[in-house]
Amino acid sequence: MKKRWLALCLVLAAALGALSPALGAEGETPVDLTLNGYALEVPALASGGTTLVPAEAFLDALGGPVVTSYRDGKPLSGGVLYRWGEDGGYTLTVQWYDKSFSLTPGAAGAELRDGVLWVPLRPLAEALGLTVEWTGQVELSYPKRRVEVDSLKDLFLAIAPDTEIVLKRGDYSFADLDPKELESIDSPYFYVDYDLFDTELGEWGLGTVYQVVIRDVRDLHILAGGCRVATPWAYADVWPFENCRRVKLEGGTAVHDVEPGYCTGACVYVDDCADMELSSVVLDGSGIYGLSANDSRNVRLANAQITHCTYGAVALSGCENVTVASSHIYQNEGLFSLFSLYRCAGVRVTDCLIEENSAGSLASCDGSREVVFDDCTFSSNWFGVVNEYGWQGSGGAVFMDCSAWGGGTFPE
Repeated sequence: MKKRWLALCLVLAAALGALSPALGAEGETPVDLTLNGYALEVPALASGGTTLVPAEAFLDALGGPVVTSYRDGKPLSGGVLYRWGEDGGYTLTVQWYDKSFSLTPGAAGAELRDGVLWVPLRPLAEALGLTVEWTGQVELSYPKRRVEVDSLKDLFLAIAPDTEIVLKRGDYSFADLDPKELESIDSPYFYVDYDLFDTELGEWGLGTVYQVVIRDVRDLHILAGGCRVATPWAYADVWPFENCRRVKLEGGTAVHDVEPGYCTGACVYVDDCADMELSSVVLDGSGIYGLSANDSRNVRLANAQITHCTYGAVALSGCENVTVASSHIYQNEGLFSLFSLYRCAGVRVTDCLIEENSAGSLASCDGSREVVFDDCTFSSNWFGVVNEYGWQGSGGAVFMDCSAWGGGTFPE
């Protein structure tokens, strides 16, 4: 591998000073960072016209944990690999894809204090191959590898960090996919999950039904416009994601090809993920939930449709900062709750048309902050109650600039 060694000017700040400008050096102000449009949760400071970042925190946010092959234990591309000098020194060696260099304290007046290494952002980012722009905040971008596929197998084979996958228009079913072929592939970015209930045989984990879980990947974009992706199994999720960061699913229909009322899988299931964007998707076809998310943050569903669900449109547990925007939620009948929240905060439904739904409650809140409905229109719905509280219930539905027409019961 070709190595390029880069000595960067390192500037020091105390860790607490990075988190709170009042505790930082005089004249330093916080700066927001984005990567390909997603906010990076890195404490950055502007100091004398230079943006400074804590090196380790920035590298972790950029690449996430280094993922290794399950067969030979070798690091795979996509994660930032960094290590301090083996002699106990403070030289930090960084490797990302074909880039390799060192950050050396002491050059050009650099300092190290309190064990926190701060570095000028621009030379570090450009050494990694990122583009840096200033628009009142620092906007970083990194190109994605583009892959076009025409089968579910090839789609899963293509999953990797910094990748854009275009699925050819058409109908796709997991019934047509051989899971054994996927199992033979050494990829850490998906796995075949057989721990599902077979409704025909009436037992769990027989290996007769399955779902394919996308996991441990970051900066992935799947374009599925004009596609219908279906599962024939009631207990399977169509698009399950686990421990992913900065992933976007755009376009297409996710559906269960089973008789309505007998499905318990979700159209999209998100577990332990952050910065997930679901755009212009149709979540349709007897799914227990359209969107189900667990222990996730910064999840956005926009310009979408949610219909024909059997338990609820959206179910959230342990989530923060979830937005449903500019979407059509319709013809979900006989639900428990249209929106179900358990220990969540920062849930917002904005500019949505909510019509022809029926449920025991509009919002079920257990130990959660309120769900805010902002500029939404309700039409021809029936809800037994507006809010249903669990034993730790603390939130409820809040309405801002909402309207109702076409009959039905509007939450009072």
